[in-house]
Amino acid sequence: MAAIEINIGNLLSAIWVDTSTSTSVGSGGHDLKRSSDAIRLLYAGKMDQDQSYDHRVGRGVDQCVAEPAKRFITPPMWLTTGSSLTSSMIQLAVWEWISIWMVLAMLMSTLAFNGFLNGELSQDSYPRLVIVLIYVMSFALHAWYVWKSCRTFFTVVAAGASWSLLHKASFVSVDLQQLERRVTENADSPAFKQVGKPSSSSTFPVTPTVLHHDVGHNIPATVDENISDVQKSEASTVADWQKRDISSCVESGKLASENIITNAMTILGVTITTGFTVWTNKADSTLDSSQLGSLALLASLALGTSAMFTSAIHLSVTNSAFQNVLFLKELMINGESSSHVSKRASKKKILGFSHGSIRYQPVGMMELMKLSKIGSMIFFGPAYALLPTAADHKRQAPGAEYEFHTTVRGKNVIFTTSKTNRHAEADGHTAEAINVFFNKPDSPFGSVTPPGDTKGVTDIKSEGLLSEDV
Repeated sequence: MAAIEINIGNLLSAIWVDTSTSTSVGSGGHDLKRSSDAIRLLYAGKMDQDQSYDHRVGRGVDQCVAEPAKRFITPPMWLTTGSSLTSSMIQLAVWEWISIWMVLAMLMSTLAFNGFLNGELSQDSYPRLVIVLIYVMSFALHAWYVWKSCRTFFTVVAAGASWSLLHKASFVSVDLQQLERRVTENADSPAFKQVGKPSSSSTFPVTPTVLHHDVGHNIPATVDENISDVQKSEASTVADWQKRDISSCVESGKLASENIITNAMTILGVTITTGFTVWTNKADSTLDSSQLGSLALLASLALGTSAMFTSAIHLSVTNSAFQNVLFLKELMINGESSSHVSKRASKKKILGFSHGSIRYQPVGMMELMKLSKIGSMIFFGPAYALLPTAADHKRQAPGAEYEFHTTVRGKNVIFTTSKTNRHAEADGHTAEAINVFFNKPDSPFGSVTPPGDTKGVTDIKSEGLLSEDV
């Protein structure tokens, strides 16, 4: 999605250095030292003759100039199929949209079968209408809160997916102080760590990497991070907190979805019962037995209202826990687990979306509507386009080809599955899952939109945060 492109551009603009000999980042043509930053990123994808080394080579953006062998049309979405939480939230949004149509049907049923359209009013007509209108207003408030919560959720998903995509694209992080000592004081090569990790690990694995300007100088790559037992314990504590929040938001997401479905079934029951009672009504029936009693209607809609209130509580828990998952993930990427566990104020600036240091792009309804077909969007809502399908699992293969562009401090950077004139190959395919390169303005590749239509473009769902590399 476009939000991920913008998020990655903002991330790399703030953290990815221009060259391996620089520790600062430029902005608007000016060099910003920002020595208080916790980390920097370098690209460690295999290029040139890197495959002949036992380690990877860290490059800045200016050292990644290349040209692709093939162009691909940018798909609306990429990565892999969604997590269980993402699926629950998508189903929740779809059911809430369907409930809007059901509420409208219930309102029309109330007007039609209580005599408001033909003038045959009863003593219970107005009390029933008042009860239904109060419920409709409550539902409108609930629908607004659900959309606000889903918008927040998908925004956090896009932010977390940005980190996941950088991990798949072979970016590595390095402590800024270690990088400065290597560049300015000729110290040992710093420890470069992945920006993603297996769920079974409490730390981010070290990737043996040397800086680009150190290639050929017999500089050994650091293969392990030197941390104390206390630091390992603190990192494990943060990882446990993250797993706790993951379990919490997954469970709350399922419960919120179940309560919204319960509310939808309540609406359906009231609608059907209101209309069906007309067929069973007798002309000499007493007031007590005519149509659906006001008290019965009140009891039914009270059940629906309680389901809406409960789902709102679960949604609140889901979003707060989910945001904390990203908060802790970025904390660990920046190597600041110790300060968080000990509750000390960090002397370093933590770089991340949830820490307010990097701006994230909100995911709005218009962006989801662009992915939807008109018919499905009208009846099932814009989130329906995000539901995973069986075909999505088959796309986790070499056939999932795509590219997208982002801007890093005014430079056009491209992520692609295509071969390039510099990236390494293995068995006739690219050595990396995603190749990243800087496209110079004077390159024949340029920034021209690739020819062809979008028919057959692979729509690959975003995996979000709750993947195997949390």
